[in-house]
Amino acid sequence: GLDQMFDPNSFAPVCGVSDSLYREAQSLVYIIAGRETFEEYAPLIAGALLRLRLELCVIESFVFEAILPFIRENGVSWVLPAQETVQTFLTGTIFAIAVNVIFVGSTKIISLVVTFFDVFLGMPTRFLSNLVASRKEPSDDIQEDITPLTFTLLIFGAFGKTLEVVRNVTEFFDVFVGRYLAILTVIYITFKFVHFRILPGFPLF
Repeated sequence: GLDQMFDPNSFAPVCGVSDSLYREAQSLVYIIAGRETFEEYAPLIAGALLRLRLELCVIESFVFEAILPFIRENGVSWVLPAQETVQTFLTGTIFAIAVNVIFVGSTKIISLVVTFFDVFLGMPTRFLSNLVASRKEPSDDIQEDITPLTFTLLIFGAFGKTLEVVRNVTEFFDVFVGRYLAILTVIYITFKFVHFRILPGFPLF
């Protein structure tokens, strides 16, 4: 019922992707740090990884358990309806505020994690790939066979470039959320209020 829906004790989000990433990150830290270091700093490592898992789970749960089911049930006509009603105004307002609450903190954590991945994995692979490519003398033989080393460096270079693109996208999204999402939310809610209360009969389209 409604009481159970708002009961924090009954809130059990399904976070399959977040749990998988958490386990993979735990295994990666264990491999890099070693058993002795991992056990010595286990509380600190667990706290950091669990915080990461929590932030990822918040976004995953909000998207798959709230946003998508709501859109499937109500559609998107409430975003900018031709005629604003009480229902469309409240729906858009609550949705916009909820998006701010969920994404403002979580995007910073995700951007930080992606940046760490790019620094420790992406940058070294790009550096090695560019270093070998710069030292390789140009050949007149167009049909030169690709050696296993060259192929491996190409894969590493592509992996590094992919991480760089992902980092740039997450940084852009994080900056957008941090600087402009709240402003756009205020503008959006104000626009809907004007359309609902001040110009109720004015058609948008």
